[in-house]
Amino acid sequence: MSLTRRIGIPIVKGIVWTLRRVDHYFLGSSALRADDDFRRDPYPSFEAIRHAPIVRSLANRGWIILGYEAVQEALRDTNLSNDLNNNPFYLRVARAASGGRPIPFVDNPPLLNLDPPAHTPLRRAISQRLKRGFVDALTPQIEDSARALVSRMVPPCDLIETVAEPLPVQVIADILGVHNTDQLAQWSHRMTNALRIAEADQVQDAADAEASMRCFVAKQLPDMLKINPESPISQLAQDPEVQERDVISTCVLLLTAGHETTTRLIANTIYILHHQRSVREAVVSGNLSLDNLIDEVLRLEPPVQMTLRFVRRSTTIAGRSLKPGQLVLINFAAANRDPAVFDNADRFEPGRNRPHLSFGYGIHLCLGAALAKLEARIAIKELLVAYPDFELHEPISWGNNQFFRGPETLTILT
Repeated sequence: MSLTRRIGIPIVKGIVWTLRRVDHYFLGSSALRADDDFRRDPYPSFEAIRHAPIVRSLANRGWIILGYEAVQEALRDTNLSNDLNNNPFYLRVARAASGGRPIPFVDNPPLLNLDPPAHTPLRRAISQRLKRGFVDALTPQIEDSARALVSRMVPPCDLIETVAEPLPVQVIADILGVHNTDQLAQWSHRMTNALRIAEADQVQDAADAEASMRCFVAKQLPDMLKINPESPISQLAQDPEVQERDVISTCVLLLTAGHETTTRLIANTIYILHHQRSVREAVVSGNLSLDNLIDEVLRLEPPVQMTLRFVRRSTTIAGRSLKPGQLVLINFAAANRDPAVFDNADRFEPGRNRPHLSFGYGIHLCLGAALAKLEARIAIKELLVAYPDFELHEPISWGNNQFFRGPETLTILT
């Protein structure tokens, strides 16, 4: 590591820590805390800074959007960019933290981090290959996989390690036509730290994981196309509007987003069922559908808590003026608990009349939403068939990542 980087990284950490303290002083809390209380329950912190639908933040050199309608407005606004290259401050810090490595989601941006016009043809091409009929056809295969995973459980064991993690990565690997699922899961998990730019070792590890995953996919791609020419990826590769690097980036995105978020969705649902026995009883008795269960878990405990945007042209969100270069933290978790939209917003009440925003909104609405919900429904169904009265070891610890929320382990005892 160069002297400049050895000096620069502690300075960045110091600046971030100081700005978080300033936010805490003026706002009453911070949306990017990293202490144990925040990991266990971030929602009081979000409420503490909910002075308006959008608030100024020094910690992220821009804004935090907390209101439901303000989040929708921001996600519709084409003056806000999803491309991480459009924020000079973020880019400088990320370049320093990455140690000269390609920055994940920046140097080889997937669909998630593209703006129109580059975003439009690629999203159209991918969405045509991931239609609802394709997802529904996967149901028997996913049921077999989930049933096999649950049948191999021998309590006490970790439900994340035995079911919640291997099921999504197996589904994505089957779609792509690749193996080596344990390695894919490790790369995917490491890449979730890419946005933690104040932690240089985490960013560098994420960059190494992305490079390894891209190399793996590039080597496997010819066989993937040959073995299953009708797969979504094979069809995408044959699209004249899609370049090979975009096909590789799409595979990497499917493996990371499709694995990590679904793992957390399954884990968060198990957590809710453990702590709210009346909800579990309603599901087991058939009085609460798995669809309504999953949707309310997504609202109350979203796996993706927040996302980033960058102001590329002056705009107005919820009456506040945003300037070019500013960073915008869009807080799905806070929007899903907006008291102006949801009565008893902190309570688990399935069947609400307004949809959650956990899969995003607008042109970046998650293309894998139907698949994630299908996997979660099947995993929970199979778990409750085998263990309707399951008990978990307490206390439950939560992962240390402000952007993604889920338990680190869920040890089933019976």
